[in-house]
Amino acid sequence: MSSEVRNPYCIYEHSAWIDSKLCKMYLDYYPSFLTKDEYSRLWSYFEALYKQGQFTQEGKHDSPRFVYSESSPAGINYVYSNRNHVGKPMNPVLYSVLNRVNSIGSENMSHVLVTVYLNGEREIPYHSDDEEGLLPKSSIGTVSLGDDRLLGVK
Repeated sequence: MSSEVRNPYCIYEHSAWIDSKLCKMYLDYYPSFLTKDEYSRLWSYFEALYKQGQFTQEGKHDSPRFVYSESSPAGINYVYSNRNHVGKPMNPVLYSVLNRVNSIGSENMSHVLVTVYLNGEREIPYHSDDEEGLLPKSSIGTVSLGDDRLLGVK
């Protein structure tokens, strides 16, 4: 994990629905979403957790990703791909960032899934965000740290 400060951003994904049919999906882009201090503190925190072995490996062995989750309150479980991600107690800086993401829209998100990609060949793949634990038609907040990545949206 490189500690070089990049331009952190936030993408807030929300949709317009009519009679249970998706009409439009909107992506709101917030460049420079984190302050340099928030970025630095979160990066150091996640780097320490990674070095302590707190992240679990997922994905292909030739190009893995590592995940870790926190929630407020602690113990909220998020399940995708038949894997449980029980949130540990939330770090105060991460909690303040989550509150800012929540202030963008009408959602009250309570769980954060942190994903680390170690090589530049990985990106966030297309995904449906339709797991049982998610409310139908709910929004998704994404905050990016580190190197640039592609985020594919269908």
